[in-house]
Parts: sequence; C-alpha cells; structure tokens
Amino acid sequence: MQAPRQLYWEDIEAGHEIPQIVLSITYEKAVMVPMATWDLFPGHSNPHYAQAQGQKTIYLNTTVLQGFADRVLTDWTGHMTFIARRKLVMMNSVYAGDRLIGRGRVERVHRTGSGAGAIDVAITLSTDAWVACEVSTTAILPMRQA
Repeated sequence: MQAPRQLYWEDIEAGHEIPQIVLSITYEKAVMVPMATWDLFPGHSNPHYAQAQGQKTIYLNTTVLQGFADRVLTDWTGHMTFIARRKLVMMNSVYAGDRLIGRGRVERVHRTGSGAGAIDVAITLSTDAWVACEVSTTAILPMRQA
C-alpha cells in the first residue's frame, strides 16, 4: 500500500489551483448525513416539505457542505493538514440528483503569529447549474524546517 501524499507548507505558493473533486449527490447521501448527525430538519429528508419551502426537492445540509469543502483541500494537501478556520457563505441549494463540484485556489501563503505555516484558500462549491457556496479556509500545514 502506498503512503498517502502530504504536501508541506514550503511546497505551496499563492495561485496554486486545487484539483477539482466531484461528488454525485444521491437521494441516500442527501438524507444520511443529516440523519447521522441528528439534523432532523424535514427539508433534508422530506421532499414534500422541501417543495413547500420553494425548493426543488430535498437538499444538503450545512454539515455536508463544510465536510466537502474540507475534503477539497485535504485531498490535495494531505492528512496532516489542520483546518484552522472556515467561513462558508451559502448561496444556493444542492439537491439530491445534483453533482457537487469543488475547486479551490491558494490565495495566500503565510506564517501564523506562532510561526506555523499557513495557507488561505478560496474554495467554490457548485453544481452544474449554479454556485452553491463560497468558502474561505485557513489551513496549517506541516513544515520541513520548523
């Protein structure tokens, strides 16, 4: 088995594009995460309720979007990446049957006040129809030379 890839802070520059990740949102996926996290809001599991809200059908909850945004970054940087800050601005819903597409770009490479290696990343989560949310994340990466 091959060891997971890990990028180090020194490997990253502002402007780096993060590889796109695509996730098919099945009906089961749209329902299972809210249920697993005890998010019992009916818009995430009951299509009639969601439609009464003006939605097309059931839609992803915030936890799924947060986790997917983190995955977009950590699939690229590696498992030793620490998400220090995440700001998510929700713009449109992601429905069962959609494809969720995540892409990102490194905006800034810097050191924290304590000297740790950090990066600021802009991540866009979208479907084939629209942008679902914009995410700004600060992550701490391991350094080759501490």
